[in-house]
Amino acid sequence: DIIMEKYHNNERVEDIAIELQCSRYMLYQKFNEWNISRRNKIKAKPRSNAIYTINYEYFKKIDTEHKAYWYGFLFSDGYVNERELSLCVKNTDIDIIQIFAEDIETDVPIKYDKYGNPFITIVCKELSKSLLDKGFHNRKSWSIDFDYIKSFVPDELFNHFIRGMFDGDGCLKYYSYPYLKKPQLHFGYTGVKNVCEFIKDFFDINRDLIFEGNVTY
Repeated sequence: DIIMEKYHNNERVEDIAIELQCSRYMLYQKFNEWNISRRNKIKAKPRSNAIYTINYEYFKKIDTEHKAYWYGFLFSDGYVNERELSLCVKNTDIDIIQIFAEDIETDVPIKYDKYGNPFITIVCKELSKSLLDKGFHNRKSWSIDFDYIKSFVPDELFNHFIRGMFDGDGCLKYYSYPYLKKPQLHFGYTGVKNVCEFIKDFFDINRDLIFEGNVTY
């Protein structure tokens, strides 16, 4: 009766065995003898042994403006594999990484490469898996199923996804020359062919794609 009362109060078998000065294997033998069904084993939470905190479920569902933006930004300018994701920007854009870290609720430190550019690397299989399941992979510069990736973005959040893509791989330049009557603006995007074709169609831009080299346009 004492054993079963403690067991049904969710005390650990190891602790009951220590208190009764017997082995836990003896208790398991008694459970079998008494036809007592075992409790379901409590599975440890993901990252329960990790030093740094993180919202590892952040990208499970793209359902907010910020999630859609970071989804697009990581698609264009992030790195994701089976165990980690990383984001690197130029030194004048460190606020981008700071806001990203704040949004995914992580205290992983921001580091700097040899050129002084800030980057963050997050080792979290659960976070990576939620992106890999949506079509991300670490060779997206060569080929990507873009239609599959963008299918996870709701229509009402799609402009934020595009904004994230553009902040990653797009450019906007302002030209002002003394021989021109008014300044000129340059709007551009660099990526693989099918992604550039999508950008071209999305903004209804009447320009031919320019081949840059390897697989980029």
